[in-house]
Amino acid sequence: MPAMSTRSPAKNRSAQTRRRTPSRRRRGRRNHRAWIPYALGGVAVVFVAGLVLGSHLGQISPSEPVRATVRDAAAPMTQTRLQGEGTPSADPRAAPDMRDAGNSGSEHLITAMTAGAPRALAPKPPQPAVREPSEVVPAALPAPAAAQAEPQDSRQPAWQRYAVPSDPPAGRPMIAVVIDDLGINRKQTREMTELPGPLTLAFMTYADDLAAQTAAARQAGHELMIHFPMEPSGASADPGPNALLRSLDPAEVQRRLDWGLGRFEGYIGINNHMGSAFTEDPAGMEIVLRELKRRGLVFLDSRTTAKTTAPGIARSLGVPIVQRDVFLDNVQSEAAIAAQLAEVERKARTRGAAIAIGHPYAATVAALRDWLPGLEERGFSLVPLSAIVRRDEERPALVSTGH
Repeated sequence: MPAMSTRSPAKNRSAQTRRRTPSRRRRGRRNHRAWIPYALGGVAVVFVAGLVLGSHLGQISPSEPVRATVRDAAAPMTQTRLQGEGTPSADPRAAPDMRDAGNSGSEHLITAMTAGAPRALAPKPPQPAVREPSEVVPAALPAPAAAQAEPQDSRQPAWQRYAVPSDPPAGRPMIAVVIDDLGINRKQTREMTELPGPLTLAFMTYADDLAAQTAAARQAGHELMIHFPMEPSGASADPGPNALLRSLDPAEVQRRLDWGLGRFEGYIGINNHMGSAFTEDPAGMEIVLRELKRRGLVFLDSRTTAKTTAPGIARSLGVPIVQRDVFLDNVQSEAAIAAQLAEVERKARTRGAAIAIGHPYAATVAALRDWLPGLEERGFSLVPLSAIVRRDEERPALVSTGH
């Protein structure tokens, strides 16, 4: 018979409980072993990430920092702005040498974006100064027309070669109508070209597609001139790109003159667009008139100032020169322009010839459309400007005075 346990039932249950329940120390060891796989996994992730990062860093050259890459990525934006702000589209007004106003702001933005980069941005190269609108230099342009650019020699001068033939009846007063500012507005230019002629059409140097526009004008029987921008007296008035300015050195005046005289072919000479300041400057006008002498061209003085030096210098150099008698459309109404046309007729009767200058305004087109058809019936001859130049070359004492 088995021996009876001397322990009480309560003590037996306590011993059994201890056998079934692990001690606190054993529970700690067991929980510690449960975290080992997670720890090993974390170490593996860190190790793999280190390998990938090391491989990536090994591909970056110390001479090509991250900041340079960001700056290069921004370059197309800067270039687009430069192009967009620099050039007048096919516009011979072409591509100014300007500093982009957004460049400095763009560099500050890139610096902030790349504050942790190992190197600073490369210093910005020096930029040219911003030019005033009247000093804008157009983009590359065609060379001067060969026939117009040749020096004067024994041949017939250019103004005679390109003159529209005209043989007005002897003793009949002559009127030449010159229209300035053409070529900029195609519709207005076309309307003037469609008027009965011969008119003398003066095209702006910086207009677009001058070859086609002037060819159409010549085909319609009109004579051609270049309307050359020159410095005005008013500070607020902008004569346009490549204008002749008193502040320019002689070489730059000559460069701009060559550019303007090379814009198209078949013209007899030039007249001034604005120019109340420049035509008063004898040094500048001598450069202009010597070049016209060399090319065999005429100068029409628009007389935008009573102090013009052009007539005296032109006569001393032997350059054919005539002067404007009447501005037609300082007041842009048909009635006012009709009154000015009547003044042209009066001066033509008094002097034998008169030169009127107008612009391609709608009122001017309408007034001329009414006035031109009856001109011969009233005893006048409508002539190209070259006809009055020829008359004045033969009879110097009758040169238009511009009063």
